[in-house]
Amino acid sequence: MSILLLISGFVYSQFDYRLELEKRLCPKVDISTTKEVALFISKPSFVEPEYSIRIIDIGNQSFIEARILEKNLWHEQFNRDIQADSLLIKTYFYSASVSSYFRDKVVQVFSKIIISNENRRQTTGFRFFDGTCYDFTINDSGKIASTTIDYELKYSDFEYQVAMTNLRIVDALKRHSFNELVFQIYNEP
Repeated sequence: MSILLLISGFVYSQFDYRLELEKRLCPKVDISTTKEVALFISKPSFVEPEYSIRIIDIGNQSFIEARILEKNLWHEQFNRDIQADSLLIKTYFYSASVSSYFRDKVVQVFSKIIISNENRRQTTGFRFFDGTCYDFTINDSGKIASTTIDYELKYSDFEYQVAMTNLRIVDALKRHSFNELVFQIYNEP
């Protein structure tokens, strides 16, 4: 009986976590004026704060957005007072315009990762992983595709290189020094 309660408590907490994370890192956009093109979410377990980058189109302009949580939401959720209605964690927001070339390269790179990871999943099946997970989502002409990297990456893995580039993008946006030409992985032909 206690195992069942533990499992149901974990599922509830995980569902709650996902909703809270979505609200903070990828809030809904007004679809009459804005299109979400690409989304990346980094979900470290218990150490660093979660963060996201997102490419959006507003009219004929594209923007990159970064959202960074003040603290690790997963960790705070499990250590919060049960009576508290919400978590008091700040979400920091940064944005810059990007070229259509950069926008399209982000979609290409994310698409490559999504296809590769979904093919890998078909051969590996379900597994437990305690580390940083990465979500990649694209909206390519109305077709939404996504995947989660939930396994240990090597430094040489393409997915790892993209994730580290995305972290550098977040840091550049925070410093107000974002220059899309610096990020080679999104500028290779």
